[in-house]
Amino acid sequence: MGIKLLLDGGDLMKIRIKDVATFNEILIRRGLTKAAFSREIGISRPAGNNLCNGKTTIKPEMAKKVTEVLEKPFDELFRIDHKPRVKR
Repeated sequence: MGIKLLLDGGDLMKIRIKDVATFNEILIRRGLTKAAFSREIGISRPAGNNLCNGKTTIKPEMAKKVTEVLEKPFDELFRIDHKPRVKR
C-alpha cells in the first residue's frame, strides 16, 4: 500500500526514501529521534517509523516538508519509482 501518483499518460509514480541507513543517519546528525521527527513533520509515530524504515511511500507535499525539516535536497533523500501503466 502507498501513495500512487498518476501522470497524464497513466503511468504510476511513487516517492520513497532513497537509502534507509543514510536517512536515519541524517536524523541522528540533526539530533532527532524518529518520534521527534514524526512530530516535526506532523504525522503519527507509527507512520513516521514506516517512513524512516522505507516501508511506505509519501505524497509530494510530505516530501517537501521532510526536505525542509531536514534541510536536505529532495534528490538526496528520496527516489521516484516510475512504472508505466499497462494499457488493456
